[in-house]
Amino acid sequence: MSTQDGYKFRVFRTIEELESGTAASNDFRPPSLLEIKQPVVGAPGKASGGAMILALYATPTRPGFCRHIGCQILVSDTDGKLPAGLGAFALPMPKWLLHITASLFLNQDALFLHHQEKIMRERGYEARHGGGGGNYLDTAYTPTPSDKNVITFRGWLQHRAGGGVPWVGSPELPPRSARSDANKIVFDVYDSHVKDCRYCLAALKNVKRARVASFVLAAAIAIARPQILGPTGTALSVAGSAALGCALGKLKKMFYTYEFSHAEND
Repeated sequence: MSTQDGYKFRVFRTIEELESGTAASNDFRPPSLLEIKQPVVGAPGKASGGAMILALYATPTRPGFCRHIGCQILVSDTDGKLPAGLGAFALPMPKWLLHITASLFLNQDALFLHHQEKIMRERGYEARHGGGGGNYLDTAYTPTPSDKNVITFRGWLQHRAGGGVPWVGSPELPPRSARSDANKIVFDVYDSHVKDCRYCLAALKNVKRARVASFVLAAAIAIARPQILGPTGTALSVAGSAALGCALGKLKKMFYTYEFSHAEND
């Protein structure tokens, strides 16, 4: 561990993975970059030269909030083949769509973090600049090997980084919110991103226009086309245009908020 260089973990299941260069790594670089690298295995027990890298920045902005910036990097192997990456997020798509669909992934744990940070403070732990915020291990239950990375970061923060973020202004967390209020804050997309993103703002305007146009088209077909398309063709065309309008309405909502429920997605 180093104040300036952070620390690096190797994540492997067997000694062979470590020796062959196929072990994954978590590399924390102060003040707020975590690089996760997963080499791609080629021949049995050997690295292929390919890799998936996640470069994740989580920058604190004010107590209880941080700004997340992430990048997925796919490195081709010796045959020029790219790894699969994180599913659909590795597919080529417009920037606005990548930004909006990120909520499908990021919002899965957001509500837990919102409440856990406040529960930790209530139990005596706080990442406080200047020290005196309690011991992380006395408050959190960390029984698995994967917890070592989190424990190490908390140790780096306490012993190498002054104990916490030197906030400008009050260091107090906002109070714990009721479920409905917390959902509005935690799952917000528009105020936290869209209003400041030129790609998403332009896309939102286009989605709104397309939604209105689809309903107008459905009405126009219903009025003007029965004699040309016939009853069945008219009904199908109207239904298709209306369905498109409904789908665009759901897409429009994702520019404003995306609530994730583990109970509903289990």
